[in-house]
Amino acid sequence: MRTTGRRSSRGGVSPAVTVAVAFLLASAVIAIWLAGRPPSPTPHVTAIAFSPDGQFLAGGDRQGRIVIWRMDSLQPVRRLYLKGGGLNTLAFSPDSRRLAAAGRSLQLWSPVDWSEIGVLGAVGNVFGTARFGPDGVLLASVNAQEQIEIWNTEKGTRLRTICCMALYGDVAFSPDGSVLAAGGHWPSLWDLRTGSRIRRLVETREPTFGPVCFRPDGRVLATGSQDGKARLWDVDTGRELLSAKPRRAYVESVGFHPDGQLLAYGLRDGGVWLWDTESGSEREVTAAATSNVSFSPDGRWLGFGLAGGRVQLWDLAAAHNGPVLSPPAD
Repeated sequence: MRTTGRRSSRGGVSPAVTVAVAFLLASAVIAIWLAGRPPSPTPHVTAIAFSPDGQFLAGGDRQGRIVIWRMDSLQPVRRLYLKGGGLNTLAFSPDSRRLAAAGRSLQLWSPVDWSEIGVLGAVGNVFGTARFGPDGVLLASVNAQEQIEIWNTEKGTRLRTICCMALYGDVAFSPDGSVLAAGGHWPSLWDLRTGSRIRRLVETREPTFGPVCFRPDGRVLATGSQDGKARLWDVDTGRELLSAKPRRAYVESVGFHPDGQLLAYGLRDGGVWLWDTESGSEREVTAAATSNVSFSPDGRWLGFGLAGGRVQLWDLAAAHNGPVLSPPAD
């Protein structure tokens, strides 16, 4: 029988084959070792969320590495990892009893001791976003089949599926829990009781709308879109009320200040802006690239991600940068 392996002149396996086998074995050992390690840091925090009780700030990167900081000490207290990675969104429930993370899984933790509550759906599925309803029990997510899913987080069951929605469009519950706003190609308002569409905000596919959020009084909806505009809409009529000055990059995050007057929005290619929706004035807070902005519940801070796994707090009263929150050392 003819053999394919080359042998040395002494009848043994050639040095080249020996080296190749040793290399493959070493590679396998390294791969197994790496598989058991948590994900390495990525350059940017791309998802942040304040707990409504003001105790915590969560910040995570695309690989699913999440850091929890205490707001009273501004110190990191816990590290969490999203199963499967691919983190897209972080969200606390309004009662601060749950933290949800959406990515290649949809995972829940308890801020009491940061123990895992559970995983909704299957690990490996892709979830573009996840947002809690005002009761702290209902959770809306968007799946890879471009469907909105409504979950009961206490029972871990899916209650309803609503079609259709772009995967990376955001969703938001109205403050009274009766309406769900959804971004995507055709931003729409949905009746949560019946699962039927109330209205579309636009009738054309372009531009694509990503982030959505309700003003605290529930009467106005803010959106961000691919054409570089943050817009305000009348919830009762679906009429566009105002738009901020157009920017050159996708408006990838929007958030209302607790007083409902200021709107913060972040641009994919760089820039965080504060828009006074009553006076119309705008101010650039930073030119840093970020895909998530969030106000603290007391209205003191605006938070956004930085390189190196850090979060910048911007002091609204003083109108300048505040503390920078850094992750714990490895």
